[in-house]
Amino acid sequence: MFLIIGVWGGPRGSMRAFKFFLYTFLGSVLMLLAIMALYWDAGTTDIPTSCTMPFRVRCRPGRGLLSSPRSP
Repeated sequence: MFLIIGVWGGPRGSMRAFKFFLYTFLGSVLMLLAIMALYWDAGTTDIPTSCTMPFRVRCRPGRGLLSSPRSP
C-alpha cells in the first residue's frame, strides 16, 4: 500500500504514503502494547481463559478511560 500510494497518490503521494505508514505503525504499536498488558495481567493470551479472569483495571464511564477499582 505504501508503494501504491507513493507512486499513484498524486502530486503529494509520498506525503500521503508516509502518513499512512505512521498511522498504521502507531495502531500496530498500540495493539502490541494492549496484548502485552493483557499477558502481564492475566498471565496468558488465550482468549477463552482471559474472558474468565478478573482484571485489576476497569473502564468506568464518566471517570476517565482507565481507573483502578481501589481509587475513590
